[in-house]
Amino acid sequence: NIVKRSVIFILTAKQEDGTIVILSSHMRREQLREWRSSRLFFCPGCNDIVHLKVGDIVIPHFAHKKDKSCSASFSEGESKEHLQGKQDLFTFFKRIGVEGKLEPYFNVLAQRPDLLVTNETEQIPIEFQCSAIPIKQIKSRTAGYKKVGMTPIWILRTPRKIMALPQGVGIIQLSEFEKVFLTKTFPKGIIFLTYNPQFQGFHYFSSLLHIAGRRYIGLHRTLSISKQIFPFAVPKNPTDNELQSYAMLFLSARKKFL
Repeated sequence: NIVKRSVIFILTAKQEDGTIVILSSHMRREQLREWRSSRLFFCPGCNDIVHLKVGDIVIPHFAHKKDKSCSASFSEGESKEHLQGKQDLFTFFKRIGVEGKLEPYFNVLAQRPDLLVTNETEQIPIEFQCSAIPIKQIKSRTAGYKKVGMTPIWILRTPRKIMALPQGVGIIQLSEFEKVFLTKTFPKGIIFLTYNPQFQGFHYFSSLLHIAGRRYIGLHRTLSISKQIFPFAVPKNPTDNELQSYAMLFLSARKKFL
């Protein structure tokens, strides 16, 4: 992480008149530096003053005072990738015409999702997770959303081991933490969806077939955020040739086991 865990980073803040400011990737740093010297900003959750940070490397953001505890945030110390991922997803929803709010705060839950998407029938919290946190914490946040009738979508930052894998049928090992991000769909089966802010693309492992332990056979595909849709695209079923690759990998794994 690029910051200490005691510092809370956010991309939204209130001005003195109550209007919300959202830091997008299109804002010029010169404009933000002028704002920094002429305006006051406040946390939308706890209402304490936050500072507008505008450097040359880190993405511009608002930050609470050092050692300040904000009950409206679950921040475990945000990385550049987390800030970039939230901005990417917010811009994506705006581009395709889907109503999305960045870092809204729910007083009734004392929870702040990374984004909240609203379609014709429901509100959907989007959580982009870059760091490993306790599994029980993910389950607790999910339960909080479901308590008020919302089903969240958790998206994991693409692990480096997946970025290094070629596209096509292959074997992947998933940790217990990564398994939490598996999504069951019908009739497509189990899907592992991740997002890579560095290359602004989604990585899919779909049609997952469990071999043993942490190992799965799956179909690895990538999709640029510029071609993504919402609800998020669901990969096609394996072709006949890809099913042959599944069979060969499974029989090879079975032979090694025996």
